[in-house]
Amino acid sequence: MIYFIAILSYLIGAIPFAYILLKIYAKKDIRLIGSGNVGAMNSYETTGKKWIGVVVFILDMLKGFITVLLAYYITANNFWLVIVSTMFSVLGHNYSVFLKFKGGRGLSTAVGVALLTFPIAVLLWGIFWAIVKLLLKKDLFIANTIASVASPLVFYFLPDKLITSSSILDIPDLIYIKLAVILLCVIILLAHLKPLIQITRKKDAE
Repeated sequence: MIYFIAILSYLIGAIPFAYILLKIYAKKDIRLIGSGNVGAMNSYETTGKKWIGVVVFILDMLKGFITVLLAYYITANNFWLVIVSTMFSVLGHNYSVFLKFKGGRGLSTAVGVALLTFPIAVLLWGIFWAIVKLLLKKDLFIANTIASVASPLVFYFLPDKLITSSSILDIPDLIYIKLAVILLCVIILLAHLKPLIQITRKKDAE
């Protein structure tokens, strides 16, 4: 069953909505324009159309949401298998087999999987992102990185009841859900390494 859930989740996550929409709307390969990221932000930046960015974000988020729902019902709410589905859904988005293992950075899909499994982590991530981006005026990738580091750390120390009451999962031990949030953020951070290195090199050159 674990292999079935992993493969199914990966394939759903790997559907490249940004690539498909830009091919249809703009006749362009999103991998070759802008940042090359197959996600909502690059879809918006390369077309100048907010609605395309919003549609891509929603579709990518739904990939994660639907993946978790399917795993939840197929496995009768088996905690471990649902967690496997969350990870492989985001991995599918970031490293899509349909795009020769190119993809996005996982944020939209991660929101979708987390809304049902650990929604408080999404709230924390959004709060940290807003603080960094709006108050400190940092680069988008810097804000994403700081939020992805800070939110799992704070989540780790939240009251147990707050975590369990907001999740659809039957959690065997709170340490497992906390480690799952950390792992998901690590997957997101790995997809941000390249742009962060580029930003660092650019600043060094100035």
